[in-house]
Amino acid sequence: MTSESSEVHALSKHSQNRSGKPKYTHVNTPKHPTGSSSRNKSSKKGICRNCGGAFPHDGDCPAKGKRCNFCKKLNHFSKVCRSRLKSEPEQAKYHTAKSN
Repeated sequence: MTSESSEVHALSKHSQNRSGKPKYTHVNTPKHPTGSSSRNKSSKKGICRNCGGAFPHDGDCPAKGKRCNFCKKLNHFSKVCRSRLKSEPEQAKYHTAKSN
């Protein structure tokens, strides 16, 4: 083997991983999945996550600048408060029969 061919051979070895596949493969995946909701949009289309009303608004959201009565944070109403949903215990999922 000449020094030139061994150099080429060495370079090709380094560009592959243990399984023989190229070390770096470029996969065309979007950075942001399609259909993802942004911070201000609700995952349910047409409902504002800050006020609970119709979305999009004609102007500013009615909750903008308002303080939540539950968590005291700004820019949302208590009826859509995400802190409230986390802190309230889940209602019983199973009904229990009364024994006489």
